[in-house]
Parts: sequence; C-alpha cells; structure tokens
Amino acid sequence: MGFLKGLFGGREKSPPPPPSEKVLAIQDALRARVQPCLRLRPGGEGPSRLGGEPELTGEWPVWKGGPMVFVAQLDLAEMRTAGGPDWLPAAGRLLFFCEPGAWGSDPEDAGGALVRHELRWRRFSVQFGGLAKVGSGSDYAASLCSGLALSGASPG
Repeated sequence: MGFLKGLFGGREKSPPPPPSEKVLAIQDALRARVQPCLRLRPGGEGPSRLGGEPELTGEWPVWKGGPMVFVAQLDLAEMRTAGGPDWLPAAGRLLFFCEPGAWGSDPEDAGGALVRHELRWRRFSVQFGGLAKVGSGSDYAASLCSGLALSGASPG
C-alpha cells in the first residue's frame, strides 16, 4: 500500500518553481505586443458573412474589365457591439472584394482588392455576359467576438 500511495498521492506536492528570468522576459515581451482584435466565428444570425451574395448599393466592382470576387461583409454596428475599435464608422457595412490573381506583390496588382463602406444596402445579384451569377453560392454566416492578437508577430 505504501508503494501505491507514493505513486498516486499521499505526499504533499511542492509548489512549482518560480519562472526563470528568461521566461519572465518572454512573458513581458508578449504582453507588450498584445492588442485587442475581433475574430470571425462560423455561424450566427447577424448580417456579417463570408461569401455568398453581398448587400450593396451601386455597381458591382470591376477590375481590369472583369467582376471582382466578393469575400466578406462585416456589419459595423455588430463590430462595435463586439468591442470593435472606435475609429471605425459606427454604422453601415464593410464589403471586401478581391481579384484572386492579384497577390499585391507586383505593381500591376494595384487595385486588385477593394473595401467598400456601404450605409444603405440591398441584396445584389448580377449576370456578367456568359459568366455565372457573381455573388451566388452559400452564405457563410459569421459572428464577431473580441479577443487578443499579437501585433507584429512573425511566424516561426
């Protein structure tokens, strides 16, 4: 019985040693770089979404003669409720469009991404010649939540 008690308990556990100077320095460096952020979570009932059909006014954005791809729609009121930054407008929606072939590493790619601020909106569907309906497909509803992110973090 003494052997099992020694393996599974019966002794007072000593507290863990305090963190080393190096660990404390790393913790301080990480804390200095932490900033508030908003994260998209799948699901939700709000107006924010990934893909699908955007709600916008005006013409569908075009780049180099072709329609841009709709990426996301973020509702600014929802962002504010989730703890979004005060420097963003309090009303409307941000719509994100891109041209998938424009990576941004070449000066020729200038204009291949667009963020549009909409104050009024409606569901938008359009046909571009023989192309399939732009913006069609499933909506991927998203909800926003606050969190923390490292600024200036580099992988690896």
